[in-house]
Amino acid sequence: MLAAVRVADESDAARAGVCQDEDMGVIVLVANETLGGADLRAVVEDRVAAGPREFHVVVPVRLTLPPTIASGMAGADVVMIGDLDLPDERDVAADRLEAGLAWLREAGNVADGEIALSDAVRTLTDLVDRIDVSEIIVSTLPSRISRWLRQDLPSRICRAVEVPVTVVTAVDDTVD
Repeated sequence: MLAAVRVADESDAARAGVCQDEDMGVIVLVANETLGGADLRAVVEDRVAAGPREFHVVVPVRLTLPPTIASGMAGADVVMIGDLDLPDERDVAADRLEAGLAWLREAGNVADGEIALSDAVRTLTDLVDRIDVSEIIVSTLPSRISRWLRQDLPSRICRAVEVPVTVVTAVDDTVD
């Protein structure tokens, strides 16, 4: 059952919610494109205000199909799949992970992490079974473009684990 949502601190009221209280175990950060962004940094700085913490970073690999496959191979006679110059999403996730770990370590924290090739919820439940997790912080893109929010990932994580889950949604600078 999802506990009542409260804000991480008053300054983050518009972008952070928590579904339980926290202790001093490992903080798990789940992020991809927002890893190291200003909104996540503010929440992490709040957590380490009393001193360095231990973090475990999980960067889910974004699973995307090449355009020719996604379009039903409509252009396969013109563009061969091998000719597409698309980044390997595992490499992109690994690069983000390394940058995120460097950021956390430079601030004096202990940090390790992994890329997640499978379902993020399953990865997190396995992680909670392996280590002493005090909180999971899920950092998402702005709500209008976040696939994780559309998939209700934060609530699914809350239902799957018995640790606090904080959601940090990046501020959308786009004026509609």
